[in-house]
Amino acid sequence: MCAKPNLCLVGAGGHGRVVAAQLRTSNGIEEAWSKIVFCDGGHELGSTIDGHEVGFERVEDIRDAQVLVTVGNNGVRARLQARAEALGLHLTTYTSPRAH
Repeated sequence: MCAKPNLCLVGAGGHGRVVAAQLRTSNGIEEAWSKIVFCDGGHELGSTIDGHEVGFERVEDIRDAQVLVTVGNNGVRARLQARAEALGLHLTTYTSPRAH
């Protein structure tokens, strides 16, 4: 049996915190990921935001995690997404069950 991956949310601002809250309240989410961490250079490494650790400061630092870019600004989100893709990180998606 394979260990569940961690999920790294890139961006711990308002949008990232809303996504983290939705993930916490989704049924079965614990079956998909071992834990959820943030990547955000504006917060101290090791600090916690809404119960989730800031595990990385830069996209280039992310290791052993699936990545979901959760920055609200479209242009910044696109640049971070492109950087994550260029680094070969495992990108993932999430759609709230309430979206349907």
